[in-house]
Amino acid sequence: QRAGVSTTTASFALNNVTDRVSAKTRSNVLKTAKELGYVPNTNASKLRKNVSDNLMLVYSQVFLEEQNASTTRFILGVLSATKKIKKDVIIKSFSPYEDWDVMIQSYAHLWASRKVDGIIFFCAVDDNVPDYVFSKLYNEYGVNLVNATAPAKANELQKDYPIVYDDSYNAVQNALEFITNEKFKEIYYIGMDYKNFYPIRYQSYLDYMKKTDAIGKLLTYNSIYRSYDEIWNLIQPCLEKQNKDIAFMCWNDVDAITVLELLRIKEINSKYRIGVIGYDDIPTASHTTPAITTISTPHDIIAKHCVKTVCDNFENRPTNPQNIVVDTKFIRRKSL
Repeated sequence: QRAGVSTTTASFALNNVTDRVSAKTRSNVLKTAKELGYVPNTNASKLRKNVSDNLMLVYSQVFLEEQNASTTRFILGVLSATKKIKKDVIIKSFSPYEDWDVMIQSYAHLWASRKVDGIIFFCAVDDNVPDYVFSKLYNEYGVNLVNATAPAKANELQKDYPIVYDDSYNAVQNALEFITNEKFKEIYYIGMDYKNFYPIRYQSYLDYMKKTDAIGKLLTYNSIYRSYDEIWNLIQPCLEKQNKDIAFMCWNDVDAITVLELLRIKEINSKYRIGVIGYDDIPTASHTTPAITTISTPHDIIAKHCVKTVCDNFENRPTNPQNIVVDTKFIRRKSL
């Protein structure tokens, strides 16, 4: 009214729709808005357009408590990717639910509230989230989500909801092939005891050992807070009976660093080779003595795919959800 124009014209002018109003009219509206102290309500505008410009990253509490150096790169990757498209990220820590249906209802309600345009789940193997949780949220409640959690089993890779993950099964297979070609005679795998199932990396190791008749076994600790003593108790029997070259494949670089430290602390001086290989390629892995041979997980690439997936699906939900598998990279250093 103050500018002498219609509500529609004022809206076009304030939103810089240049082909609908003249430069003179727009200048008049902006001048009037300034005089009145008018500030557009962006939240109301987004609500009207059914868009929030917020993405939610649901990040495992296990990763937080472990202070996982590798997966924090995933967070940085998500933040970097969203910044480029001018979206904000809400980070929520995730702990396992006693009743998974409660989790389903919780995230279904969040989606219905229109507070986020998409949800990226990055859970840990330890969280044991049933596959049907993501499937039900996506297919029955229409939640725009992507899961960046690797499938628990090799025979359950194809999903009916969007998922992005690294090809850890083949990564372990290729690393084991490299170890074998380097003439190591025994190969042991160090990782956590998951009690009721074997994660996909364990499956890969066990499958390889079975098909090649290689010597070795799983060496498992009881929790993510494994101590030096616990790791030592796992590798000591292998070292005491060592009469050939042996290799320790570790669940991650942290375990690999622990093994190297124990070999140094215990002053192990064998006439046979002791190889160590990690997983993740955290920054420290290249600065140990010796530097750690490892498998690099491209968390930044996985993050970019996740952000792109939820953004694309928000605009145009696909008939067939994308299942994206990202290649890992084997990095040879001095530890093996």
